[in-house]
Amino acid sequence: MTVDVDAGKKAEDQPGYVAQLQATLNVIPAHTWYAAPSGGLTFVNKRTADYLGLPNDHPLRFGIDVGAQWDAHLPFVHPDDRAETQENWSTRLRTGEGGEGSFRVRNAQGGYRWFLSRAEPLRASDGTILQWVGVNLDIEELKCAEQALRESERSTRSAIDGIAGLVSIMAPNGELETVNRQVFEYFGQSLEELKQWGTSDVVHPEDLPHVVELFKKAIASGNPYHIDQRLRRFDGEYRWFETRGLPIRDDSGRIVRWYNLLTDIDDRIRALARLEADAIGVRPHEPRERDGRIGCLAVSRNHATDCQRAHLRPRGPEFSRHAAAGPGRGQGSARRYCWQCRPSRRHHRTDP
Repeated sequence: MTVDVDAGKKAEDQPGYVAQLQATLNVIPAHTWYAAPSGGLTFVNKRTADYLGLPNDHPLRFGIDVGAQWDAHLPFVHPDDRAETQENWSTRLRTGEGGEGSFRVRNAQGGYRWFLSRAEPLRASDGTILQWVGVNLDIEELKCAEQALRESERSTRSAIDGIAGLVSIMAPNGELETVNRQVFEYFGQSLEELKQWGTSDVVHPEDLPHVVELFKKAIASGNPYHIDQRLRRFDGEYRWFETRGLPIRDDSGRIVRWYNLLTDIDDRIRALARLEADAIGVRPHEPRERDGRIGCLAVSRNHATDCQRAHLRPRGPEFSRHAAAGPGRGQGSARRYCWQCRPSRRHHRTDP
């Protein structure tokens, strides 16, 4: 910013210019001030003077240069903010470039409020700095809101870290926002890496298409979802997880978050598969068939859930009782009760 002044004269020696500058700063609805080229605070507008509790005859109210040191204003600044504020102001004076910083300023009652301060050099037409002109904006409410948000985030983090399971929080569009500590420990990946779960090996390749399809349908419809899927641990082993997603809505019914809980059910799935294998006579030395039935059992669980939610006739309780028997007799019974599903032979054996 440049102004036309008489060459060879100090700004304060030109009454018309100084009076105009002070009048302008006094009508701006903010805390404004100017300082000498050396940095010493020379003038504060009425709003600032009243905030600081300056006497009515104080030199800063009239722009009287008393030869203040470049950092004479620091006693107005909170002790914890003085070092950073001093360094910031020193940089402005050394470089001759404008800049900003935030700090707390003491008021007439002895309390402190946060301000964002912006200072710019006011130059003569030949480039000489005449004054430093600044404006301080009260950002106390913003700082309080930021602090409340940080405390809320810490509280949320503590809460989800204390849940005995893997928890993730997603945006309304399904984008992953944050996860709890257990998720990081299980997958051994960063948040940015986990955000790519739909195209990475986080979900077992055989489960991924089905999981992505159900997830997209849930996000589009806003309905809760329930999926059994295999997830890759940090050491490369895939384990079965029961995944439940729940939308959180505001007072108007708009979805603001998705909460996702993943519960490790691998031991349970394998135990049920062993029981079924024993029941149908699979010998211990047939690992491929036994392992295949683990997947079959999980498919059966998802099949039962899909049927009950999508197209089962009013025989739900009876269907659930048969489906709970597992992918053997129970799945065959499920087929008799499900009027729309056509299970493939790869996952379901045919009842006699």
